[in-house]
Amino acid sequence: MKCTTRVSRLWLCFQVLMGLVTSRGFSLFARKAPQKADVIGSCLSRAEAYEQLETFLQQDAANSATFQIQGWRWHTMSLARQAERLQQLAVRRPHDTAVITRAVQHVVNFNMKALHQIETDLFFPWVRKQIATKNPAIGSAIHVVLEELEELRQSVQILGSQMNQDATLIPSSSASIAERSAQVAQQTRSMLHLENTYLVPTIARIIPESEQKSFNNQVIRNLGIWDSRLHLVGMYEAIADDPTEMKLFEQIIPSLARKMIPRWKRLLYEPVAGDW
Repeated sequence: MKCTTRVSRLWLCFQVLMGLVTSRGFSLFARKAPQKADVIGSCLSRAEAYEQLETFLQQDAANSATFQIQGWRWHTMSLARQAERLQQLAVRRPHDTAVITRAVQHVVNFNMKALHQIETDLFFPWVRKQIATKNPAIGSAIHVVLEELEELRQSVQILGSQMNQDATLIPSSSASIAERSAQVAQQTRSMLHLENTYLVPTIARIIPESEQKSFNNQVIRNLGIWDSRLHLVGMYEAIADDPTEMKLFEQIIPSLARKMIPRWKRLLYEPVAGDW
């Protein structure tokens, strides 16, 4: 019985990696709606997945490869920072309807929306495919990490939708906006911790730097030049006081773009985001 169970789990794992079924065991080609699964996750539990990744990273600690998709990390940091600032704004100026409404629009409908769209449409599918192809065993563990990140992201999206509704009821809803934006910041930082602990170092070790850089270019094309500049300003402000992040920023972002940040902030960013 134990042998049969283990074989079944391994077969499910293979199907998940090949895209034949979802992580919850649902066939992608089934004609009928699947029944609710009793077990959440892939063929590995979270504890098993994290243990496997920790072992892999320890064994490969001498690997000098670097993570190149820093814009995604900085975008996540930017969302957390702006959500914290929105929380402070709603507490400090609860009756300033116009300013709070504008801030909610920027945090939820610009910053959060763009980050989550990139993760959903491009980044997470790309990571799944790349790691499953290059290292199937680790791909199964990364699948578990991505599932947890997706659950957190869905929770953040719900909070964002609620904040959009609250923005129509200011000032009576200012306290609710403050509470929910604080939750957005906390959950986004939880995601960042998970990403920095498992996802970032695994990508650095498995996916060649050239392929990471190519993906960066794909993201920029997806965002467009205008929005890319706006997001770059937000990223810069999120890391400006962190010497380690600023060193990476100077290494990755071309000098001309760095020099243009003050101008883009004044002419592009502040007219859209507001000064709050």
